[in-house]
Amino acid sequence: MHRLFRLSIVAIFCILSIKAFGLQLKFNFQPGKIYDYEFSGSENSAFSAYKMTHSDGNKKTSAEFSIRSIAFQDGAFIVDIGSSNGTIRRYIKENGEIKCAPGESGLAVPFLITLPGDDWKINEKKQFRKELFLGSQKITAAWNLLLKSHDAEKNIAEILFVLGLKMPEDRLRKKDLSLKGRVLFNVSNGVIQQAEWNSSYQLELINKEIAVSRPLWNFSRQTSHSLLLKNIREQ
Repeated sequence: MHRLFRLSIVAIFCILSIKAFGLQLKFNFQPGKIYDYEFSGSENSAFSAYKMTHSDGNKKTSAEFSIRSIAFQDGAFIVDIGSSNGTIRRYIKENGEIKCAPGESGLAVPFLITLPGDDWKINEKKQFRKELFLGSQKITAAWNLLLKSHDAEKNIAEILFVLGLKMPEDRLRKKDLSLKGRVLFNVSNGVIQQAEWNSSYQLELINKEIAVSRPLWNFSRQTSHSLLLKNIREQ
């Protein structure tokens, strides 16, 4: 009875400490371990031009990949990311930033999220700004994060994120891109336990004649993705 009481006091203290001081979330790919993930996605697209319209049905994809942690060196985890397409080596910082080789876009690496390095309180918003390249154009993207909740028993943090991005456009083209999702971060293991995110993209070509604008061509695409940690095993 006394032991249960002491455990209850410790649990309450931990919860109060998290609310008062916040969480410190860091990735921790322990050397010698392999993290197996399952990725799935779906896509719908459509376009219209004049009186013609066309749409593609729901295209689904799925894949499995593993992250094999080799070492922690110079502030980054050295990992080999393997799938049916081969294996690539990457350097992942504790906050989730990925170092890619020169000229690589980073699209071949798994979904990770940049974490704040300081204490993060429940319902507190964080923002990161990064420069992205769309072809030859460089634009600034703002990642808006919210620490929604923390399950003290499972030590799982729920993070919501939204991408704020102003797409380049001109008088003949309009572009719009939106992306938002949710991450369940395993604080004990220092990895993403589960994630889901949705994106929407639209491109419209316009014919502008003096004071009149007429749509010529419109393309839209909606995608949904999910990521699930299936297993953590020894090498």
